[in-house]
Amino acid sequence: MNVPAETLLLKPGQIIIREGDISRELFVLLSGELTVTCGGKMLGRVTSVGEVVGELGALTGHARTASVSAKAPSEVLLVRQLNNLNIERMPSIIEKINSAITRRFYIVFNKTQMYKTITSTLRRSLLQQTLREETEAKRKLDNSSDSDLSIIRHQIRQRIDERIALYPDLDDPKVIEKIAQEYDALDKYREKVAEKPWLDDSLIIRLSNVESKWKLLEGQEGIKYLSPKAEVVIEAHQLLMEYERMPGIRKEMDLLRMEGIVPFKAKLETLKSIYFSKHLEEIDEERRRISLERKFKLTIDGVKADSGNDLVMLYQAARELGIEDEYEEQIKNLVAMSESGTHFVDISSSVVEHDKFTES
Repeated sequence: MNVPAETLLLKPGQIIIREGDISRELFVLLSGELTVTCGGKMLGRVTSVGEVVGELGALTGHARTASVSAKAPSEVLLVRQLNNLNIERMPSIIEKINSAITRRFYIVFNKTQMYKTITSTLRRSLLQQTLREETEAKRKLDNSSDSDLSIIRHQIRQRIDERIALYPDLDDPKVIEKIAQEYDALDKYREKVAEKPWLDDSLIIRLSNVESKWKLLEGQEGIKYLSPKAEVVIEAHQLLMEYERMPGIRKEMDLLRMEGIVPFKAKLETLKSIYFSKHLEEIDEERRRISLERKFKLTIDGVKADSGNDLVMLYQAARELGIEDEYEEQIKNLVAMSESGTHFVDISSSVVEHDKFTES
């Protein structure tokens, strides 16, 4: 008899979904515990009664992206012929499936949005860099001082932020291009963008399309909307995978996350410690020490100016000072300490203090 749903008793190790298979079945956990694996690697466990697994493959017909098996003696509800289910008879199942799809969408979409934030921040930074280089080249011909150039960097970024604020979508790549064109710097800006494959305009456009599709479907209820919603989740997941496969973007993502976690003061002290430790033999000579302190301060002021309304990424300052590898390693250590299981971690404790350094 081909019934829409039935209860199954599972033995430990019994597989109910196999990676790569195509089927229209989904499962609801009634008791016990399930394990989810991909490529032999465990992704997680399903322990909550009523949790749904396999809904995307069941609704879309796409190949299964993971395997699901029983970790302990378990009981599941096997749901077949989803489109033939009587909603009035099994409304709770439809509700659980809809909740699972919605949860999966926002997990994938929110992570993809983080990449969008990275790319938008980087675009603004590249425009700032383009305009700054052109302006500084002209000013140096006029023998402008370093302090004047720092002020210029701030003024350039302020103008960029003011122009961006006039547009409804601040993350639209076309907005940055319009501003670059206004300053007759579009070609040079595009040259810098071309060096970063993850700044492809089509990715942002596709992400916006996915968001629009979901907004049209999100408030719709009923079984007929489950498959379209699942298709949007699959599309969002595929877009996320494209982002994550691009060379270099994972590092940018990690840097943004770490820079956002560690307080600015701790980052600044870490950077200062690394920089002056590298020049330890030079700081005993007063003129050289003053020169190093001045360079450090101008670099920090410049990066602050370049950041505008965005997060101040001191990794850029570390790169300008030639200590990006050391800075990245120390920031990773600070983040690891802050995420440790200890009750209290003083993240400034690993920063070496140097009495001879001036405050910036």
